[in-house]
Amino acid sequence: MSLPAGYEIRVLSNEEFFPQFTKLRSVLFAENFDFNYRDALSPVELQALSELNKRMAGTFTLNLGLYFEGALVGWSFGRQESGERFYMVNSAVFPEHRRKGLYTALMNEMVAQAKSCRMKRFANISSYK
Repeated sequence: MSLPAGYEIRVLSNEEFFPQFTKLRSVLFAENFDFNYRDALSPVELQALSELNKRMAGTFTLNLGLYFEGALVGWSFGRQESGERFYMVNSAVFPEHRRKGLYTALMNEMVAQAKSCRMKRFANISSYK
């Protein structure tokens, strides 16, 4: 599927993606309860989490940004959950850019990129209900 004029999907590093995501997520998810679980962890738990993150540093992660004329207007990001399973953590498109097939394009790109890295199974939060 080709994107409408002015739109592009970019693969972003964590350093490129997360500052933008952190800034914009409250705009899209203002009604949701936002809680940083790390704020509730003890120093011992934070150290254990740090060690876990080091061990998982080699797993596949993917951050996609949807841009319109250079501005981030949507995203999808996920991570490898097991040898063949990819977990899609969060995806969104700003309301004024919806109903144009952009979310579908993001999902198709996410699946294509993950499959290219040998991911065979896909999950999102609704998969766990």
